[in-house]
Amino acid sequence: MAPQVDTTKTKKPAYEVFRDLMVSFVGFDLATDEQIIRDIYGASDIYFADNINAEVIPTLLAGSPTAPKSYQDYLGKYQAIKATDTGITTVADFVGARNEYKKLLRLYGLADIANNDSADKFLMNGVSADEAGVRMQVAYNAVVYADSELKKQLKTFYPSLTDKDIVANILGVGKSVAELQQQISIAGIKAEESTAGLQSTLNAAELVNQGVTRAEARTGFQNVAGSLAGAQAAATRAGQDATTIQTELEKEQLLGMKSKRRAQLAAREQGLMAGQSGAGQTALSKSSVGKF
Repeated sequence: MAPQVDTTKTKKPAYEVFRDLMVSFVGFDLATDEQIIRDIYGASDIYFADNINAEVIPTLLAGSPTAPKSYQDYLGKYQAIKATDTGITTVADFVGARNEYKKLLRLYGLADIANNDSADKFLMNGVSADEAGVRMQVAYNAVVYADSELKKQLKTFYPSLTDKDIVANILGVGKSVAELQQQISIAGIKAEESTAGLQSTLNAAELVNQGVTRAEARTGFQNVAGSLAGAQAAATRAGQDATTIQTELEKEQLLGMKSKRRAQLAAREQGLMAGQSGAGQTALSKSSVGKF
């Protein structure tokens, strides 16, 4: 009987077999890298003819002028990120890092941007997978667990039909946790302004920069709304410009900046009330003479 000859290395495997080997040994992500796998497969005939194991073909192609363009572009991005000193030193590191970011994006419902470009932005910005996960959680929680008014404001800033799109817009891939939190805080300030029925004369971003929290904005705007009409009426009675009263009230309530004019108007109103009260008492006493 003739000896059995193993011809598996001399035959080109079916694409599905090759694809599975690329996923298992190289780490390619089928959701984003299948076209690259197909292109590598198409350029691999010479290696299979030379009894080369499939799993080492990507490494051999990396230094070959016959590498398909999609793989050349892939390797170009790898070299660019490797040069940023992010700890990526091999193609396997690069593939693994990309996969970590994409897995996180999918976890937070962002499959639409769970691609290599998004992963590369994190890598190019030196954002670790752990930090990226924190950023995604901040953005995700801000939208998923937002009250209706906050969500309304977020949709105003980041117009979209779905919550996951808002998360993606807030995340912006390259933004830091501090930037995300500031954007969410600004939306919170605007939410309280809207709830109070006001159109604030102060900039929400500046209020956040001054350290005003959403809870403080809630109290402050509600106080402004409750006293605005009376304060404007007092300015009008004093023959003064009433249009700037809201700004003065907001600065008092939100920033603790006391208005000298407001104090003077309040004193004037108290004087008027005292005068009216005294006049009423005088009239009462006069009308009562001889009646007791």
